[in-house]
Formats: sequence, structure tokens, C-alpha cells
Amino acid sequence: MLAGAQLKTSIFGDGDAGDILLDVTGTVRLDGMNAADPGFFSAIASSVGPEGSGNSGDIRLVAQRLEIAEGAFLSSGNTGGGETGSIIVTLQGPLLMAENGNIIATTLEGLSG
Repeated sequence: MLAGAQLKTSIFGDGDAGDILLDVTGTVRLDGMNAADPGFFSAIASSVGPEGSGNSGDIRLVAQRLEIAEGAFLSSGNTGGGETGSIIVTLQGPLLMAENGNIIATTLEGLSG
């Protein structure tokens, strides 16, 4: 996923964001941002917005190799009223994180998670 491409589940109301399950035989690469919309980085993410009251989904990724670079990220987050999902990565080979690539799980302070 390059140049700001995203695979994302989100909810901004009542309910849970969906899980993301990926089983890839090769390399998963998250790299870069959208040149037309700086700040919009490549990502695999599940989130609950501030108005939401559910749980963000789990992210499960199985691959040969994972590369995250140039600000791209793998993220589960909740700024609403629920729990943050798990991020589970199973690799047969290396994990490469470079140039501000991130794996992030966040919950707003004071909420469960």
C-alpha cells in the first residue's frame, strides 16, 4: 500500500469498528503519503471516533515480511467510549520499520482500553 493508500475500519457512532484480518503469502509494504494531501499516510487501521461508543477492531496480519516506512502505520485506536483492539502480527521473515514507520495502539486517557 503506497502513497497514502489505506485499509481502514472506523465508526463515529454506536457500535464496534470491524476487525481487519490479512493472510498474505508475500510481503506487506506500507509506505509513504498522498502527495495531493500531505499528512494522509499509508495505513492499515481500525478506529472509534470521539463521538463513538464502541470498540475498535483487532488487526491480525500474517505475512512473510512486513515493511512500514515514510510515516506509514499499523494502528488500532479509540477516542470514544470503548476499548482499543489488539494488533497481532505473525511473520515468517523480518519486520522492517524505517523513516517514522509505526505500529500504534491508543486509547484516550480516562477510557477503558
